[in-house]
Amino acid sequence: MRWAQYIEQFNQHIKVQLKQFNDGSFCFMSSLDTWIYGQVFEPIHKPSFPEVIVLYHGLGAHLNTQGYIDIAQSWTKKGFYVIGMDVRNQGGKTQGFPIRHPNGLYMSGYESSKTYYYHQVYLDAYRLIDVASMLLPDAKIYVTGGSQGGALAIFAGTYHPNVALVMADMPSCIDIPYLIHQTESGFKVFKTDGSSHDSISNEVMQTLLEIDLLIICKDLSKPILLASGDKDRICPLETTQSFYHQLTCEKELIVYKGYGHGGFDDLHWHEKHRFIMMHRKNR
Repeated sequence: MRWAQYIEQFNQHIKVQLKQFNDGSFCFMSSLDTWIYGQVFEPIHKPSFPEVIVLYHGLGAHLNTQGYIDIAQSWTKKGFYVIGMDVRNQGGKTQGFPIRHPNGLYMSGYESSKTYYYHQVYLDAYRLIDVASMLLPDAKIYVTGGSQGGALAIFAGTYHPNVALVMADMPSCIDIPYLIHQTESGFKVFKTDGSSHDSISNEVMQTLLEIDLLIICKDLSKPILLASGDKDRICPLETTQSFYHQLTCEKELIVYKGYGHGGFDDLHWHEKHRFIMMHRKNR
């Protein structure tokens, strides 16, 4: 896995460029010369010691979808800052490259690992931590999200030193060959008429495996809280469990019986808050 080298090159060639606007929004430069748009949600009551929830959204959402706003507000009401970004070409302000493939985002730029869609989005997620650190330099940073957002939280938490802990719900991008052939994940777009791993070219599979969290997990050292519904067929419990069992860091997995792909946000928010309180250190 070459992510340490990719990130080093990214940091060398694309310096942090941040533009801030009066409404709390901002944009920053990321890979393929793309401006990524984001937003700061301030807590209702300012805390003495700031803590930031970097909240990554799921596929098809963006910062102005009601579901995202509701989750952000659940944190700001408790005194946390929330920072998020619109993922490329998912309906928010962020556009950019690679251009959307006719068969969908999952195939965008798949011809090379360095142009692949999720390669770029991972780097965006990493750079968002730099931005959070610039905007609130004394704050503790926690990352979270569901589905695609869970994957981005795991990636950023794995590789960015400023992240204190990770909370990932039903994370995507785990065991991608399994997601292609056995689930309703967006990765099933790579499934051909064949039913085996061999039906996908070695080049394409290598591109996909570079963003597979089952391979990346060996580098994760932060405490992590995972959650999954046992009826999920998009990012199934089986893949989350595979990821969980390979982790060597401090870890916890909560399974919500009878739930599919989401729907347990209200229940799980209290578990996330508990997890943060458990790891909060005296200052």
